[in-house]
Amino acid sequence: MIPDDVIQWTAAASAVAGLIAAAVKFAISHSKSVSKIIDLADKTEVILKELKPNGGNSFRDAVNRIEKKLHESEGFVKTVLAHKDIAFFESDAKGDCRWVNGAYLTLFKKSIGDITQDGWKSCLYSDNREIVIKEWETCVADSREFIMDYYIVNGENAKVFVHCKALPYKDDKGNLLGYLGTIIPIEEPKKKRTKKNKSDHK
Repeated sequence: MIPDDVIQWTAAASAVAGLIAAAVKFAISHSKSVSKIIDLADKTEVILKELKPNGGNSFRDAVNRIEKKLHESEGFVKTVLAHKDIAFFESDAKGDCRWVNGAYLTLFKKSIGDITQDGWKSCLYSDNREIVIKEWETCVADSREFIMDYYIVNGENAKVFVHCKALPYKDDKGNLLGYLGTIIPIEEPKKKRTKKNKSDHK
C-alpha cells in the first residue's frame, strides 16, 4: 500500500504542474519573444519530467525528490511571472487572491495586503462591482475560464478599464486547485451617440 505522504506529495506535484501549464499558456499568449517562449517551454518540460516519482530506491526518496522539485518549480514560475510587465495573479480554489506580481501592484497602486484574500473586490468600480463578483464566483463554482472587461479604481482613485482573463488549474483527478490570471489595461469602449446628440450637431 502506498503511504499517505507519497499520495499527498504526488497530488501536490500534479497541482504545480497545472500551475506551470497555465503560466506557459499565458506567457505564450502575451510574450512577443519567440526565444523566451521556447526557453520557458523547455524548462517547463524538464521540471514536469523530474516531478515524476521514479528512479529512487524507496517511497521516501520519491517524496524527497518531489518536495525539492515542488519548491524549485514554484520558485521558477513565480520568478518568470514576477519579471513580466503584465499584471499576474493567483487565486485559491475558493476564488480568494493569494499572490500577485509587481506589475499587478503597480497597476492597482496598492500593497499586497490590500489585494490578497477578497481585498481585490474593493478595487472594483462601484457600477460594475456586483456583476464582476457574480461572474467570478460563477466561474469558480463551475471551474471554468474567466474572461471579462471592467473598471477598477486604483489607489490614486483613478478609474482604469481593464481586460481580465484567468485559467483554472486542477489536480490529476480534475479537482479545482486555483486560478492563474492576468489583468491588462485596455482602451475604454466608445460611448454610442444617441439620435438626439446627432441631431444637435446638424
